[in-house]
Amino acid sequence: MLPAAHHLFSIPLALTISILLTLSGCSSSTEPSPGNPDVVNRFEGSIDTGTSSFILRSIEGPASDGSQILIDLIARNLITDFQNQRVLLEVAIKNSSRRPFYAPAKVKISDFEPADVQILNADGTDCPDTTTGPSTQNSCEFIFDYSNQFGEDGLLAPNEVSGFRQWVFAVPELVAFSFGVTAQGADEPEESHIAGLFFFDDNENGSHDAGELPVTIGHVMVTGPGIDEPNQMVVGIGEDGRYAFPITQPGLYTLTGFPPPTGSALPTRFTTPNPLEVVITTDVDGNPVSFTNADFGLARFGGWDNLIVTISSPDSIISHDGFVSLRVEARNEGANYLIWGHGSSSCQLGAIVEYNGLQYSVSEFRVCTEDLAEQGLAPGESRVETWLWDGQILSPNGPSRLPAGRYRLFGNAGSWLSRDCVVIEVIVP
Repeated sequence: MLPAAHHLFSIPLALTISILLTLSGCSSSTEPSPGNPDVVNRFEGSIDTGTSSFILRSIEGPASDGSQILIDLIARNLITDFQNQRVLLEVAIKNSSRRPFYAPAKVKISDFEPADVQILNADGTDCPDTTTGPSTQNSCEFIFDYSNQFGEDGLLAPNEVSGFRQWVFAVPELVAFSFGVTAQGADEPEESHIAGLFFFDDNENGSHDAGELPVTIGHVMVTGPGIDEPNQMVVGIGEDGRYAFPITQPGLYTLTGFPPPTGSALPTRFTTPNPLEVVITTDVDGNPVSFTNADFGLARFGGWDNLIVTISSPDSIISHDGFVSLRVEARNEGANYLIWGHGSSSCQLGAIVEYNGLQYSVSEFRVCTEDLAEQGLAPGESRVETWLWDGQILSPNGPSRLPAGRYRLFGNAGSWLSRDCVVIEVIVP
C-alpha cells in the first residue's frame, strides 16, 4: 500500500453513460437509448468538438484548510464494441481548482445499474466481507489508480490534466447503464516513497501495457541510504501487484525483485532491469522526490507466441446444482519443447476465472493422477482436457461458490493464459 498522505478527500459523483443500439460501428457520443428519456437528464457534461473530449461532471470536496477542491473527470474516445458487448472510454483527471492536487489519486466506480455491468480492467477492487453475508458484484468498488498519470512531480497544478486511462465496461445486451464515481486524492504532498508494479510482460517490451496482468505474489529487497541495519528491507507485493516503501534520504537505491515460485524447472526471466537502480533527488525544499515507476516485468515461461491455449464451452449458464462443460486445448506451434510446470500427468491444463479483479483457479470435478510429471508439449504436439465446473473457485479458504453474475474464464497451461475467454453466467436461486 502507498504511504498515507497528510489529508485525503473523497468526492462522490453520479454518472450515466447511455448507448444508442442502432449504431453500426464505434461511437464517440453518449446519445440515450430509445425508451430511456431520463438517462440524458442524469448525464451532465460538455463536449469539445475540437478534441472529441467531454467533461463527465464537475465534482467538489473540501480541502484540509476549508477551501474547495474542484476536480473534473474528462472523457474521450467512447467506443461501443457490439461484438463483445463492451464499452470503452478514456478518462483523465483535470484539476480545476486554484491549488495543487497531489497523488496518491484514485477513482472508484461502484453502484452499477443494472447490477450485472462490470469493469474489466480495474487496478483493484474493494468488496464487502463475504463472511458476514452475501456479496454481489454490484456491492464492489472498482479502483483505478491515477497516481502514475500525474507526471514526475506527483501533482496536478491548477488547470493541469493527468494522463488518460481507458475504462473497459462489460455491458450485457448493451443496455443503458449508470454508476457512481468517487475521486480520491490529497491536498498536500504525501510522504516520499518508491513504488512500482510486478506484472506479466506478455509482449516483452519492458513496460506495462493494457491487458497485462499483475503478478500478485513475490517481494522486493531494497538497499540504500536511510535503511536500517543490515542496510536492506524486504517489501511484499499486494494483491494488485503493487508495492511501495517510504524513503527519507536522497541517493542511490538498489531494488531486487523476487518472483513467486512457479513449480517449473525453467528459471523466471525478467523483461526489465533486475536489480533495478533508482536515483532519488530532492525538490526545492530539500525533500526526496518520490519515484513511482519501479516496475518489474516477468516473461511467461518459454515461447509465449508458440504456445496457443484456447478454452471453449457448449454451455453459458450454471443454474443451482448445475454444471457446465469446459474444454481447454494447448498447442505447441514452435520448434522447441515447452515446459510449463511439474505435476499430475493426467491434469496438466486448467481454467482461471476473474472475480472482483483477481484470478482464481476453478474447482474441478475430475480425477487426476497423483504423480509428479513434467508438464509440457513437444513441437507440433497438442493436448485437450475436458471437465465439469459447478461455479466454485479455489479461494485461500478452500472451495467457495461464486455469487450470481457473469464471469470470464480463461484456459491456462501453468502461467500461460488463453487469449480468448468464455463468459459463464452463474445463477443463484
